[in-house]
Formats: sequence, structure tokens, C-alpha cells
Amino acid sequence: VGELEEQRRQVSELNTELRRQVAERSQLLAEALARLDRGSEPQGAELAEGTLVADRYRLGRPCGEGAMGVVYEATRVDDGAPVAVKVLTEVRAPKARERFAREAEIAATVTHPRVVPVLDVGVARDGFLFVVMELVKGPSLEALYTKYGELPFCLEVLTQVAEGLAGIHAQGVVHRDLKPANVLVVTDARGAPSAKITDFGVATATFGRRDDDGGTRA
Repeated sequence: VGELEEQRRQVSELNTELRRQVAERSQLLAEALARLDRGSEPQGAELAEGTLVADRYRLGRPCGEGAMGVVYEATRVDDGAPVAVKVLTEVRAPKARERFAREAEIAATVTHPRVVPVLDVGVARDGFLFVVMELVKGPSLEALYTKYGELPFCLEVLTQVAEGLAGIHAQGVVHRDLKPANVLVVTDARGAPSAKITDFGVATATFGRRDDDGGTRA
């Protein structure tokens, strides 16, 4: 029992350190991108299945698309683990690049069972930005609109989302874009849902960083 507890402690410390490193890299990335001039725009990202990103992730099929990026199912080359890779597509606007990096920084800092965790972030050789997240094998809550009238399902999902929001707020983050499209839901064989919050693109945080207008975030 003592050995197991020690192993758990070491794993917890390692996870904390990894999250700190990802958040730190994300912040440095955001600051670097904010300084880019229009003559050094990264290239757009229309990526084919099988593309190797940063020598670490092999892309599969697209599984989602938002205002700024496309999300691909992918495999981590080192261990074959399934992950999700979000690639920035709106590359021409400097503020879009900064927002994308800020999303990675905030999401990497937040830890909660009801939040999709960020595992890695970087810039590929071709110049596009990417964020690696846990792969959630389930649709968005928006896609499950036919279940909105099922009271047990709705109560369970809303309870889980509220738990996630409470955890996010306790860590000094306000999501600001919570909607069915930003909640992913996995349903087990018995129909029980498991919800996770994603997409921190317009979130604010009390990390001491500043907004685009120069004001401190609250």
C-alpha cells in the first residue's frame, strides 16, 4: 500500500510539472506570436491524413472544426496513444494566433475531471500552430439535441458541467463561451453520460497577463 501511495504521489507531481511546462511554453508562444509582423505569417494548415506533426503526432481524420481551428484524431508516435490535435487555420490575423496560444495556456493550467486536458502545444516546421488534447470519443452536446427532453440525461449532464465550471472558477478562470458545442459527451453502454468542457479560446484568467486592450484580465 505504501509503495502504491508513493507511486501515485510521484505520478501526481509529474503531471503537475508537465502541466506547468505546457502552460509556460504556451505563454512564451503567445508572446512571440504577438510580436510577429505581417511579413512573417505562418502558413495555412490544410493537412492530409497521415501528416506527421512535429515528429510526434500522426494525424488521422478531422473530427471537428471551429472558428479558428480544425481538430484531428491523431496518434502519439512514441507510445501509440490516441490524442486530439487542434490546428490553427485562421493564420492571417495576429490576434487570432495570440488567442489560439492563450487558449492553450489557460487550458493547460486548468485541471479537473470535467475539463478536456491539454497535453502539448507548439509550432510545426511548416509554421502552423497546434495544440494536443485528450481525445474524447464522443459528440458535442449540441449534436445530442434529440436527448434534450430526457430529464435524467439532462440532469446528469448539467450536474457534471456545473462541477466542471466550479472547478474552473476555483482556479481563477472564466470560460466565457460555454455552450452545447463546447461540451463533449461520452455515453456508456447503459446510456450514462460523461461530459467534459472544452474550447478556452475566449476565456479570461487571473494569471497576471494582459488583455489585447492593455487591461489586466479579471
